[in-house]
Amino acid sequence: MKTSKIIILVGCAVGGVLFLIAGFMLYRGIDRFYTSKAELEKVKGDLSRYYKAPIFPSIENVKQELENARQVDAWFDGLMATLCEGNVNSDERSPSKFIGISEVVRKRLVSEGQKAGTELPTPAQSFAFGFDRYSGTGALPKPQDVPRLMEQLVIINRLSLVMFKNRVKSISSITRDTFEDAPSKDNTAAEESHSRRRGGRRGDDTPSTVNSQKKAGIIGENALFAKLHFVFEFRAKESALVSILNALSAHPMFIVVTSLSVSKPSPELVPTLVIPDADRTALSEFGETHAAEATAPPSNLGPNFPICGIKMEIPMDVRLELDVYKFREVDVDSGD
Repeated sequence: MKTSKIIILVGCAVGGVLFLIAGFMLYRGIDRFYTSKAELEKVKGDLSRYYKAPIFPSIENVKQELENARQVDAWFDGLMATLCEGNVNSDERSPSKFIGISEVVRKRLVSEGQKAGTELPTPAQSFAFGFDRYSGTGALPKPQDVPRLMEQLVIINRLSLVMFKNRVKSISSITRDTFEDAPSKDNTAAEESHSRRRGGRRGDDTPSTVNSQKKAGIIGENALFAKLHFVFEFRAKESALVSILNALSAHPMFIVVTSLSVSKPSPELVPTLVIPDADRTALSEFGETHAAEATAPPSNLGPNFPICGIKMEIPMDVRLELDVYKFREVDVDSGD
């Protein structure tokens, strides 16, 4: 066989092999194409079934949900309006006017306390009801502090009248948030840094507490309410304390009692005879036994002399801490 024929046969064989390989690759490509097309059609069918399935809300349900949302908003607005009815707001910014009004209120409260039989710290005529800094000192508050001071004055006036109405025996002190004494933001940061340098010891006058007190009564930009804190220390019987708590819960102002502590002294039920010094000297000659026998038996015992019960109740020493809330978007006259 000639060389040229051999070369032609080899080339034809190679070409045939290449043709078979190309045909096989084309077949595999077409097979993958149809397989992918079948998977695509299946996925499109699943997606179509999902969209046609009743899993999305109907138009009626959407309308009902929108109506429910409007109803909830109306309830919220009504709740806020009701809460705001007890707000104490003031736009007064005159320091001298605040001093004049606070003096009038103080004198009226002293008079009401005397009518109710409530004892005030001696001398009662100078009791400042929490405003010791301004009562009779000649000090004037800053104009920006006057609105909150007026609000505190109105609140203390109302709370004191509640105490007098329920016949507390005495009032020893009234404390309010002294936000006007709190340092500025720069001073607060310096105090906080100094506190960290000293080991981070924290107490009632920590920067965070002071900063919170400085913002007392101010509704923040995104807040719904603010609050003012007050502390009353007084003496009252149990029935009077219960009446005070009931009156606070029913008061138009939104009041929350945050702390209540009560202490009550225990009297001696069997009194002892007080022996004059001269008789004590004479009795000492007979020894301690005879001196002990000199103790007189109680004279007021028996069914006609009760030692317990409501009539014999001893007033309790009470420390009452409470927050008075003020809610956003309300401008209601205090009425006092």
